[in-house]
Amino acid sequence: MRHDMCVVLVFICLSILVNSLPTNKDSNFASDQLLQHKISSLFNFFCARNPDQHAAKVSTFDPLNYLSLYTNPDTVSKFVTALQQNLTSPRWGPYLSDKERIDTIPMFDILYFIDTSTPQGFDLFYNTTAYFSLKANVRQFIMAMELISSTKFFGRLTLPPFSTSVPQFFSPKSVLWGINDVVKPHLGEGEHVEEDGGDKLTGAVGEDPTYWKFDAGYREFHFAWNMDLPPDLVQDKYQIRFDRKGELFLYSHHYMEVRYWAELRSQNLPDIETLTLNKTFKVTQGYSPFFLMADFSVFPVRGPGDSLTTQDNFQNLTIWEDIILKSLADGYAVGKSRERYPYHQPNETDASDIAGTDVFGALFQSTTASVNIDLYGNLHESLHLNLAHLRDPRFPTKLPKDVMGVMDHAESSVTDSAFYQIHYYVDNLYKKHKYYSPQIRNEQNMAYPGITVRQVGLNSSQHVPQLKTEKFPVLTTYFEYYSYNVTNAVIDCQKLESGKEYVISRKRLNYNKFEYNFDIFSSHGGNEDAIVRVFMGPYIAADGKPYPIDDFYWNMIEMDKFPVVIEPGENRITRASSDSSILKKDVIAPGELKRNCGWPSNLLLPKGNPEGLHMKLFVIVTPAKERHGVKLTVQNAAEFPAFSLCGHPYSYLPDDKPMGFPFDKRMHLDNPFGSVGKSNFMFYDVTIKHLISL
Repeated sequence: MRHDMCVVLVFICLSILVNSLPTNKDSNFASDQLLQHKISSLFNFFCARNPDQHAAKVSTFDPLNYLSLYTNPDTVSKFVTALQQNLTSPRWGPYLSDKERIDTIPMFDILYFIDTSTPQGFDLFYNTTAYFSLKANVRQFIMAMELISSTKFFGRLTLPPFSTSVPQFFSPKSVLWGINDVVKPHLGEGEHVEEDGGDKLTGAVGEDPTYWKFDAGYREFHFAWNMDLPPDLVQDKYQIRFDRKGELFLYSHHYMEVRYWAELRSQNLPDIETLTLNKTFKVTQGYSPFFLMADFSVFPVRGPGDSLTTQDNFQNLTIWEDIILKSLADGYAVGKSRERYPYHQPNETDASDIAGTDVFGALFQSTTASVNIDLYGNLHESLHLNLAHLRDPRFPTKLPKDVMGVMDHAESSVTDSAFYQIHYYVDNLYKKHKYYSPQIRNEQNMAYPGITVRQVGLNSSQHVPQLKTEKFPVLTTYFEYYSYNVTNAVIDCQKLESGKEYVISRKRLNYNKFEYNFDIFSSHGGNEDAIVRVFMGPYIAADGKPYPIDDFYWNMIEMDKFPVVIEPGENRITRASSDSSILKKDVIAPGELKRNCGWPSNLLLPKGNPEGLHMKLFVIVTPAKERHGVKLTVQNAAEFPAFSLCGHPYSYLPDDKPMGFPFDKRMHLDNPFGSVGKSNFMFYDVTIKHLISL
């Protein structure tokens, strides 16, 4: 193994004796600190490594003995009995898509409806959680707890990183086999199939952007997003709103796709091929993951040149596609009682656009909010499942046929290049839907009368090496080593005696922090509540020429969205890049809401390259308006962490504009790059340079 790829460190943790935490009933039982401490302590799955887990292991607690304390005793009785009789998914069993949901929802159900506002309720919740952490399928337990943290304890609880809870999904299998003294299994006699992420994380220009696809924070974002916004959760039952959930599905995956395109531009790579449902389409690239399943088994290998037509339900995919395309052409979806749900209105407004996109997104994702799941089917998930079932016969496996490949694992699917082919296909349908709108963005309907963006500037807030004089302002990225704990992947608990822990060091992309400076003039007589929206996108396409203007607009990446108060006259607004509202914060200040979902802070900027990647920065100031009684303001912004990508479980989203505004639909600007200082928006040229390759 190359020493610059992974380093395993073993160190001894010094034990410091402290007073034990008070018992729940004697303390502030609902405090965020106690909640965070007690729940986080339950995420070591092979070996108990703290007093709480040791206590849980010797506890005789059995939910069946306390049925009268639960709100839903029938659910508790049925699920726990099945758990005790080994009728649920095995503790370390591999991922089975249908089984996963059947077992996860009851676990969530039981925990969600426990009233934790009393000492007795909190004790019941904690003991039940501890019981499930020791008995249930590990991945399903984490899925249920992620949903609990994002709903029941929204803003109060974050879970340990998935990469440390189950390192098997994130770490090189050769390293984990070595830690556990496991002989590398015989994988078959086939030819080499691409195994990204092992020794290929060089980041050199011309190579696949594995540094980005395998970033742990990015993979955890996609996992958290899918757990926070599950398609099959009945929202009314839990009094969860998840406003604009269908639109969030389309926009968040569009966001991931256009960021992938920016990484391709950074690497000087050609565009990828979109997936199609033509019978001649082949998934040209095979895939052999470098990581493992939770039970340490090897993921199934997909060979190069596989066809989707080999799958039993391929015909269903083509039928659903035809129905969806007809729906887009007709301009409406058909409900179960033949009622029509329009996607657009002749006199389109932002509100009608939001409503129509939400309908289309819900039926495409096939959520419980789909207006007619029987008619429109389950195209998106079925595409993932079809690819997850493809196996290379040259690499035989003893795994059952229904065990899924990476394409049906939320934390792993993004590592496979085929994921971006699927979502290129999805994104093309999203774009088709948005471009069917009769509304076209232009200077008139984007205007904010009386507000002018006069100047935009960028300042580095970190020391960076001196660069030669550049044509445009320069932002910089670099590779760094970071470490994460893989002790949870140690099977032999004797190896952890005396406090030993195992840590892997890996390489990741990061950027040098910077500040935006916006000079904004207001001719209004009083203060204005406004929103500043910042985007950035590559200007040069794969062929070395400027993007066609429609493609350029569609590929713009949302960098930040934040409220401001604009006073009469000159306003100088400074905004730190690290304060971006799309990010998952690395450090949560006291009193701030916690959240697992959010874009990883180290990936705010595309990598760029040593020669410099030409980007266009765009800023627009829009009025902050109420939507369903909720408006984004300076005072309440902290209540909506990462809402642009992750939504909010209970509140209406505080933005009256469609997601991605103003690049969410066709746009016509007479002189897009020449109207500097004349309106409420402007473009600004920027270069991203990559400085260090370890």
